[in-house]
Amino acid sequence: MIQKINDNLYIGNLRGYQDCDLNIQFLSLTHKAIPRGAFKRIEMIDSSSESHFYDQQFVDAIEFMLKAPTLVFCDQGGSRAPSVALLYMSVCGDISNTSYFDACREFRTIYPWYKPNTGIRTFLANNWHSLQLRPPRRQP
Repeated sequence: MIQKINDNLYIGNLRGYQDCDLNIQFLSLTHKAIPRGAFKRIEMIDSSSESHFYDQQFVDAIEFMLKAPTLVFCDQGGSRAPSVALLYMSVCGDISNTSYFDACREFRTIYPWYKPNTGIRTFLANNWHSLQLRPPRRQP
């Protein structure tokens, strides 16, 4: 499954990545993907504990995504990938950045399959404002 969110953002699962024929860059949040093309992998397990998540994972993801249209994907496309996409959209001003919960409400109208695990949801809610302080710089 791949869902186009806008011209710069696609969200998918591992199967969608494997079948993808789009000429875009790929951001993997799983260890199972075979790299091809413009590819970046960020170690991010789908944990129920917020202690498994770090600011730098999200900063690195956003910086990569700002370079070119991106398919961000994880195993099932329900937790990690859409969580990073939600943060990306809020940093870029596409959805609310006032709080994780406000952004989440808006994001679910765009991507109703969003089902974040407890760990990533708690991490983003607790670190939302510090992650928003980094200004986006989309590449031309």
